[in-house]
Order: sequence, then structure tokens, then C-alpha cells
Amino acid sequence: MADEYFSKRKQYGNEFLSNHIKAKIFSKISTTSPVIIFPLLSFYFHDWWILLGILFAYAGGLLSIKRIWILIAVSLTIIYSLIFGFALNSYENIYFICYLYGHITFSIGAYFINKYEKTKSDMDSQIEKQVHQMLQARKENKL
Repeated sequence: MADEYFSKRKQYGNEFLSNHIKAKIFSKISTTSPVIIFPLLSFYFHDWWILLGILFAYAGGLLSIKRIWILIAVSLTIIYSLIFGFALNSYENIYFICYLYGHITFSIGAYFINKYEKTKSDMDSQIEKQVHQMLQARKENKL
């Protein structure tokens, strides 16, 4: 009887652990990497204005909650590039790349956190169903 309960149920052990680990890794990457990467880039290129990329990366992370902001940033960058020309040494394009980096890393982190929470709630509901079924089966056996 116990084999029936477990054979029909989805096992969440590995999925739960992998989503938890990925959520922790990407949340740490998205919060610490701009503080490490952009000072190194600014030191390498001897241009301290690149340090503002830290702010743009965090702004991209904060604004990654709504997808409309990435469309606005892309459209503004395309319009700017069409008017003034596209050059990688332009601060506007560098800041857009920093914004895009922050948006992507925070979005990936949020994706894995949501997936982790969904797996956690699925596990909780599955446990509640199993306990309820076992209690019903026990009541039926006593009658």
C-alpha cells in the first residue's frame, strides 16, 4: 500500500536541492559581481567613469522586476546609437551593457528563486495530500 503512494508521486529531492543551490549561487553572483568586475575593468582601462557601471548594474537588477524596463533601455540605446553612432567606447553604450548585465543576472536569480519556491510549495501540498490519504485509510481500516 505504501508503494502505491510513492510510485504515483513525483519525487522532489534532487530538483529541490538543485534549485536551492542555483538560487543561492545566482543571488550571490548578481549582488557581488558588479562590485568585483567593474572596478577591475576601470583599473584595466584607466577610466574611473566605468565605476558608475556598478550603479547601472544594480539599477538593472532592481528594474528587472518588470520586463518593460529592458524594452525601454534597449529602445533608448538604439535611438541614441542611430543618432550619434554606435561605439563601444561611448559611456552610454558601456552603461547600457552594465545595465543589461545587472538585468540578466538578477533575472536569472529571480527565476531560480521562483522555481525553488514553486518546488517547495509542491512538496508541501504533496505531503499534505499524503497525510490526508493515510489518515483516511487508517479510519477506514478501524471501521
